[in-house]
Amino acid sequence: MRIWILALVTWLLGGCAPAGSGTAPRIGMPAAGEAQTRTLSRAEARHLLVRTGFGATEREVEALTGLTRLAAVETVLAGLNRRASVPLPAGWARYIPESRGEPAQRATAWRELRAWWFSEMLRTSSPLTERLTLFWQGYFGLSGKSVGSPALMARYNVMLRARGTDNFAALLHSVVRDPAMLVGHDAGRNRTEHLDESYARTLLDTFTVGPDHHSAEDVTETARALTGWSVDPETGEARFRFDRHDDGEKTVVGRQGRYDADSVVDALLVRPETARRVTQALWREFVSPVPDAEQAEVAAGAFRNSGYEMHTILRALLLSDAFWAAGNRGVLVRSPVDLVVGTYRMLDMPFADPAAADAACAGLGQDVFAPPPSGGWPEGPDWFVTGGPAARRHFLETVLAAPAGSAPHPGQLASAGAPGGFDATRWFANFPAADLVPRVVSLVLPGPPAATAPGSLPDTDWLRSLLLDPGYEYR
Repeated sequence: MRIWILALVTWLLGGCAPAGSGTAPRIGMPAAGEAQTRTLSRAEARHLLVRTGFGATEREVEALTGLTRLAAVETVLAGLNRRASVPLPAGWARYIPESRGEPAQRATAWRELRAWWFSEMLRTSSPLTERLTLFWQGYFGLSGKSVGSPALMARYNVMLRARGTDNFAALLHSVVRDPAMLVGHDAGRNRTEHLDESYARTLLDTFTVGPDHHSAEDVTETARALTGWSVDPETGEARFRFDRHDDGEKTVVGRQGRYDADSVVDALLVRPETARRVTQALWREFVSPVPDAEQAEVAAGAFRNSGYEMHTILRALLLSDAFWAAGNRGVLVRSPVDLVVGTYRMLDMPFADPAAADAACAGLGQDVFAPPPSGGWPEGPDWFVTGGPAARRHFLETVLAAPAGSAPHPGQLASAGAPGGFDATRWFANFPAADLVPRVVSLVLPGPPAATAPGSLPDTDWLRSLLLDPGYEYR
């Protein structure tokens, strides 16, 4: 109900027809035209898959090639899941109070939690689901190091997946009152008699309107609205104590009310700056490093008017002219997770060791449960600084652990530490012999390779040269 009210309010403020009213087109659905009905080339199918997931397999590319842009995008969106396919072990997410947990037990739990998520990323039938979950993990910047409890972070991850693939308004409401978030921001210190403004500032600066669109007074008033929330140290559940809440009149971003946590979130969601900020972050994730101002503004308006439906904004971005522009292919630097998980998935290695994948990503500068608290993970070329080109190259060299110059045969390519190695014969058999080389190149790289084509049958050295090609660092 709250989401529909929000959609109505934004419609009234923006003067736009609400979704589903009369015969108006669905909000966020670009009008079907020549661009949307154009059929996908092989390169375009790969582009859509690599941007919305982690790598792409030959079967996945073939399945989308020849579909219209609209049909291909709808196919990807239809696969979104709200639950992981790899279940957490029964009882694993049970909360253990800090005073009772052993350090060694907690360290083991963290390793198991990271391995579980990598298992899901490697095996999921909906890579877009996990890309969105990882995106929100970075967007909200909550680190397990500040939370301390792997159980709370496991629940938080489950919530990000369920809400973050569905509706941003619902997600933000859940995030603000999530036990892991409350612990990570020490929300229990924020009381009527002693305000702590740090959580309120994060809500305004990072989650919603941005630092340039609020005042110091807005931070104080938002902190008043967030009073009363804490986490029970014995159960790990969020609790609200009215006796610690300031229920007086408040003014936040120019609007008055007796705000509490939910209503202040609603007030911030109504602001166009919130939709704009989230849209621009999603644009940088899916489209290009620098948002196109006009197209991003149109997408943000559709997003806000829909009540922040995720299908609306994803559809708008993935069907935008900018997304399909040739100049925007291969321009986004692959994060460590993109590089590691995408390589395993492209090479048909869903049962690669998830702990080895986790270790590789951590070595390259990305701990999936510990994004930097201010601004999340790096973007663009900054990834080359955190992990270093040499470390990234080392991973790509060792993932193909075949003797130099050998011909492909079953099991020849094995990931270090992975029980299920790469079956080269089976993988190369996915490609028609007549045009095997160009098809492999077009699957691995977003553009022409730097290396020359092999003079005879492709071997693992040649495949390695494609993985080490500078273009492979981009998606």
